[in-house]
Amino acid sequence: MDFLMSFLTKTGPIVYMTIFFLKVLEISLDTLRIVLINKGQKELGSLVGFIVILLWIFVASSVLSSLSEDLWKALFYALGYSVGIYVGIVIEKKIALGYVSMEINVRGTEGENLANILRENNFGVTIMKGEGFNHTRYILKLHVNRKRVEEAREIAYNVVPDSVVTINDIVTIEGGYMYGVRRRR
Repeated sequence: MDFLMSFLTKTGPIVYMTIFFLKVLEISLDTLRIVLINKGQKELGSLVGFIVILLWIFVASSVLSSLSEDLWKALFYALGYSVGIYVGIVIEKKIALGYVSMEINVRGTEGENLANILRENNFGVTIMKGEGFNHTRYILKLHVNRKRVEEAREIAYNVVPDSVVTINDIVTIEGGYMYGVRRRR
Protein backbone atom coordinates (compact mmCIF):
# COMPACT_ATOMS: atom_id res chain seq x y z
CA MET A 1 0.00 0.00 0.00
CA ASP A 2 2.88 2.35 0.74
CA PHE A 3 4.16 1.91 -2.81
CA LEU A 4 0.78 2.84 -4.28
CA MET A 5 0.40 5.88 -2.04
CA SER A 6 3.91 7.16 -2.75
CA PHE A 7 3.44 6.52 -6.47
CA LEU A 8 0.14 8.43 -6.56
CA THR A 9 1.70 11.48 -4.87
CA LYS A 10 4.00 11.95 -7.87
CA THR A 11 3.09 13.76 -11.07
CA GLY A 12 3.34 12.91 -14.74
CA PRO A 13 1.48 11.03 -17.48
CA ILE A 14 1.89 7.58 -15.92
CA VAL A 15 0.43 8.78 -12.61
CA TYR A 16 -2.44 10.54 -14.42
CA MET A 17 -3.26 7.41 -16.42
CA THR A 18 -3.07 5.29 -13.26
CA ILE A 19 -5.54 7.63 -11.53
CA PHE A 20 -7.78 7.45 -14.61
CA PHE A 21 -7.77 3.64 -14.78
CA LEU A 22 -8.19 3.17 -11.03
CA LYS A 23 -11.18 5.54 -11.10
CA VAL A 24 -12.69 3.66 -14.06
CA LEU A 25 -12.24 0.41 -12.11
CA GLU A 26 -13.74 1.92 -8.96
CA ILE A 27 -16.87 3.29 -10.65
CA SER A 28 -17.36 0.15 -12.77
CA LEU A 29 -17.20 -1.97 -9.62
CA ASP A 30 -19.55 0.43 -7.85
CA THR A 31 -22.09 -0.02 -10.65
CA LEU A 32 -21.75 -3.78 -10.25
CA ARG A 33 -22.16 -3.42 -6.46
CA ILE A 34 -25.46 -1.58 -6.89
CA VAL A 35 -26.76 -4.23 -9.30
CA LEU A 36 -25.74 -7.06 -6.97
CA ILE A 37 -27.50 -5.47 -4.01
CA ASN A 38 -30.63 -4.75 -6.06
CA LYS A 39 -30.69 -8.39 -7.19
CA GLY A 40 -30.52 -9.61 -3.58
CA GLN A 41 -26.84 -10.63 -3.51
CA LYS A 42 -26.02 -8.61 -0.39
CA GLU A 43 -22.87 -10.49 0.65
CA LEU A 44 -21.14 -10.24 -2.72
CA GLY A 45 -22.32 -6.63 -3.07
CA SER A 46 -20.79 -5.82 0.32
CA LEU A 47 -17.47 -7.41 -0.65
CA VAL A 48 -17.37 -5.41 -3.88
CA GLY A 49 -18.25 -2.31 -1.84
CA PHE A 50 -15.21 -2.92 0.37
CA ILE A 51 -12.94 -2.94 -2.70
CA VAL A 52 -14.67 0.17 -4.10
CA ILE A 53 -14.15 2.20 -0.93
CA LEU A 54 -10.48 1.16 -0.70
CA LEU A 55 -9.92 2.34 -4.25
CA TRP A 56 -11.77 5.58 -3.53
CA ILE A 57 -9.71 6.31 -0.40
CA PHE A 58 -6.38 5.88 -2.20
CA VAL A 59 -7.27 7.67 -5.42
CA ALA A 60 -9.33 10.51 -3.94
CA SER A 61 -6.73 11.25 -1.25
CA SER A 62 -4.02 11.39 -3.91
CA VAL A 63 -6.02 13.88 -5.97
CA LEU A 64 -7.20 16.02 -3.06
CA SER A 65 -3.82 16.22 -1.33
CA SER A 66 -2.23 17.91 -4.35
CA LEU A 67 -5.22 19.66 -5.88
CA SER A 68 -3.78 23.17 -5.79
CA GLU A 69 -0.44 22.08 -7.33
CA ASP A 70 -1.66 19.58 -9.95
CA LEU A 71 -5.04 20.09 -11.60
CA TRP A 72 -4.27 17.34 -14.12
CA LYS A 73 -4.94 14.75 -11.42
CA ALA A 74 -8.42 16.20 -10.90
CA LEU A 75 -9.07 16.22 -14.65
CA PHE A 76 -8.06 12.56 -15.05
CA TYR A 77 -10.02 11.65 -11.91
CA ALA A 78 -13.19 13.26 -13.34
CA LEU A 79 -12.60 11.69 -16.74
CA GLY A 80 -12.16 8.28 -15.09
CA TYR A 81 -15.44 8.79 -13.25
CA SER A 82 -17.32 9.50 -16.49
CA VAL A 83 -15.77 6.61 -18.39
CA GLY A 84 -16.31 4.33 -15.37
CA ILE A 85 -20.05 4.96 -15.50
CA TYR A 86 -20.13 3.94 -19.16
CA VAL A 87 -17.92 0.88 -18.62
CA GLY A 88 -20.01 -0.17 -15.61
CA ILE A 89 -23.20 -0.05 -17.67
CA VAL A 90 -21.58 -2.10 -20.46
CA ILE A 91 -20.38 -4.70 -17.94
CA GLU A 92 -23.83 -4.84 -16.31
CA LYS A 93 -25.46 -5.48 -19.69
CA LYS A 94 -22.95 -8.25 -20.47
CA ILE A 95 -23.37 -10.15 -17.21
CA ALA A 96 -27.17 -9.61 -17.26
CA LEU A 97 -27.98 -10.70 -13.71
CA GLY A 98 -31.54 -11.53 -12.77
CA TYR A 99 -34.84 -11.84 -14.56
CA VAL A 100 -37.33 -9.69 -16.39
CA SER A 101 -41.05 -9.92 -16.91
CA MET A 102 -42.05 -9.75 -20.58
CA GLU A 103 -45.51 -9.13 -21.96
CA ILE A 104 -46.06 -9.76 -25.64
CA ASN A 105 -49.34 -8.37 -26.94
CA VAL A 106 -50.51 -9.87 -30.27
CA ARG A 107 -53.65 -9.90 -32.37
CA GLY A 108 -56.07 -12.85 -32.55
CA THR A 109 -54.96 -16.42 -33.14
CA GLU A 110 -51.31 -15.46 -33.54
CA GLY A 111 -51.03 -15.58 -29.74
CA GLU A 112 -51.39 -19.34 -29.40
CA ASN A 113 -48.97 -19.98 -32.26
CA LEU A 114 -46.37 -17.64 -30.73
CA ALA A 115 -46.85 -19.21 -27.28
CA ASN A 116 -46.22 -22.69 -28.71
CA ILE A 117 -43.05 -21.55 -30.50
CA LEU A 118 -41.78 -19.86 -27.33
CA ARG A 119 -42.49 -23.04 -25.34
CA GLU A 120 -40.61 -25.11 -27.95
CA ASN A 121 -37.67 -22.81 -27.21
CA ASN A 122 -37.94 -23.52 -23.46
CA PHE A 123 -39.74 -20.38 -22.35
CA GLY A 124 -42.56 -20.65 -19.81
CA VAL A 125 -45.58 -18.75 -21.19
CA THR A 126 -48.95 -17.79 -19.72
CA ILE A 127 -51.63 -16.62 -22.18
CA MET A 128 -54.38 -14.14 -21.34
CA LYS A 129 -57.16 -13.17 -23.71
CA GLY A 130 -58.32 -9.57 -23.94
CA GLU A 131 -60.24 -7.15 -26.11
CA GLY A 132 -58.40 -4.40 -27.97
CA PHE A 133 -59.98 -1.47 -29.80
CA ASN A 134 -60.84 -3.48 -32.93
CA HIS A 135 -59.64 -7.02 -32.28
CA THR A 136 -59.32 -9.82 -29.80
CA ARG A 137 -55.80 -9.67 -28.36
CA TYR A 138 -53.61 -12.19 -26.60
CA ILE A 139 -51.18 -11.15 -23.91
CA LEU A 140 -48.33 -13.59 -23.42
CA LYS A 141 -46.62 -13.30 -20.05
CA LEU A 142 -43.07 -14.61 -19.62
CA HIS A 143 -40.48 -14.46 -16.85
CA VAL A 144 -37.14 -14.58 -18.63
CA ASN A 145 -33.51 -14.74 -17.58
CA ARG A 146 -32.00 -11.42 -18.73
CA LYS A 147 -29.45 -13.34 -20.81
CA ARG A 148 -32.32 -14.67 -22.96
CA VAL A 149 -34.35 -11.47 -23.42
CA GLU A 150 -33.08 -10.80 -26.94
CA GLU A 151 -33.82 -14.39 -27.95
CA ALA A 152 -37.45 -14.13 -26.77
CA ARG A 153 -37.88 -10.70 -28.37
CA GLU A 154 -36.44 -11.95 -31.67
CA ILE A 155 -38.81 -14.94 -31.71
CA ALA A 156 -41.79 -12.66 -31.02
CA TYR A 157 -40.96 -10.23 -33.83
CA ASN A 158 -40.10 -13.01 -36.30
CA VAL A 159 -43.40 -14.81 -35.68
CA VAL A 160 -45.61 -11.71 -35.23
CA PRO A 161 -43.84 -8.62 -36.63
CA ASP A 162 -46.39 -6.18 -35.15
CA SER A 163 -46.06 -7.57 -31.61
CA VAL A 164 -46.10 -5.06 -28.78
CA VAL A 165 -43.42 -6.07 -26.26
CA THR A 166 -42.97 -4.60 -22.78
CA ILE A 167 -40.13 -5.58 -20.47
CA ASN A 168 -39.81 -4.88 -16.73
CA ASP A 169 -37.15 -5.83 -14.19
CA ILE A 170 -38.09 -8.37 -11.52
CA VAL A 171 -36.65 -8.28 -8.02
CA THR A 172 -38.12 -11.56 -6.72
CA ILE A 173 -39.86 -14.56 -8.30
CA GLU A 174 -41.56 -17.20 -6.19
CA GLY A 175 -43.19 -20.26 -7.70
CA GLY A 176 -44.13 -20.78 -11.34
CA TYR A 177 -42.21 -22.38 -14.18
CA MET A 178 -38.94 -21.33 -15.76
CA TYR A 179 -36.97 -23.77 -17.88
CA GLY A 180 -33.79 -24.91 -16.15
CA VAL A 181 -34.44 -23.07 -12.87
CA ARG A 182 -35.22 -24.70 -9.55
CA ARG A 183 -36.91 -22.50 -7.01
CA ARG A 184 -37.57 -22.81 -3.34
CA ARG A 185 -40.92 -21.93 -1.83
